[in-house]
Amino acid sequence: MNITEAIEHARADVAEVGEGFVYNPGGEGCCFYVSQQDPRFPRIARNPASGSGTHACQVGRILVRAGLMTDEIASSTLFAMRVALVYLGLDDDVAYFLNEIQNAQDNGASAGEALAKGLRIVAHTGR
Repeated sequence: MNITEAIEHARADVAEVGEGFVYNPGGEGCCFYVSQQDPRFPRIARNPASGSGTHACQVGRILVRAGLMTDEIASSTLFAMRVALVYLGLDDDVAYFLNEIQNAQDNGASAGEALAKGLRIVAHTGR
């Protein structure tokens, strides 16, 4: 997945869940790449985000759209940067974009706000 594809997948995700959807209200819980309904949900999960009952985190949903979700990623608690660079070998610009989305979401941002922050990182880096 290149940066153009990552942005397209992220925009499609926000269109589906809604700009105002908040996966982790108040930044109180922990975020996961799959929902609690997925059998691959991490068994060691503690204090899951309230959105995880029905949804994967935003980065997880993007990875699914891109056809990149694996069992190993689904059951992990690793940060997006590491997943993108180490597990998937994606370009730095994609890793930074996904990482910015994850950071925003983890801190309670809505899907639309998280996407906007990811897009600002892309614009800032000139990629």
